[in-house]
Amino acid sequence: MNKYRLVVFDFDGTIADTAAHIVATSHAMLRATGFPDIPDETIRQTIGLPFEQCLAIMTRCNDEAVIGHCAEVYRSLFFQQKEAIATLFPTVRETLQTIHRHGILMGVATSRSRYSLELLCRQMGIDRMFHHCMAYEDAEQKKPAPEMVLKLLRHFQIAACDTLVVGDTIYDIQMGQRAGCDTCGVTYGNHTRTQLTAQQATSVIDRFSDLLDVMQLE
Repeated sequence: MNKYRLVVFDFDGTIADTAAHIVATSHAMLRATGFPDIPDETIRQTIGLPFEQCLAIMTRCNDEAVIGHCAEVYRSLFFQQKEAIATLFPTVRETLQTIHRHGILMGVATSRSRYSLELLCRQMGIDRMFHHCMAYEDAEQKKPAPEMVLKLLRHFQIAACDTLVVGDTIYDIQMGQRAGCDTCGVTYGNHTRTQLTAQQATSVIDRFSDLLDVMQLE
């Protein structure tokens, strides 16, 4: 019997390496809107949070109109950057295929928009791997709130105790914990092993393929 019946994945920093493109677009947005530039690491630490919250942190501004303008500028610049928008992390495709062969359901819970999530998954050829996805538009309460995971549990009619939430940030771990699920942090994304361990993730792994050991799959 499989240890889990459902695995819920974060996307950015867990499934796909999108950090370079996000960082480049953020720098371009700050320049275009007249805000002071900030270190790459400050931007990386916001990845996974709701978009408007990321912009508020980067600009140190809470004015809704200003943040709305920054969001429009960011979106207009997004496809102009030279960095690849997304590439799969090593062993992701093979590991997802193994999980799929074992009959385990897979979902996504991301702060990314549904349009961009579906676009990138199609481009990387993994769109048919996931049985159901929750994107930014699908939840009123964003990460680290548990709403996206709880909706996936209801959709699949699977208990939290049979579910594993996998992500690269403490926001993913908090989301899974608040939904009552086991959690697995990956160290190759945007938050460190120290951060993930301090958040008391159930497991912490250095390679995506190590997930098979966590799930007790061959």
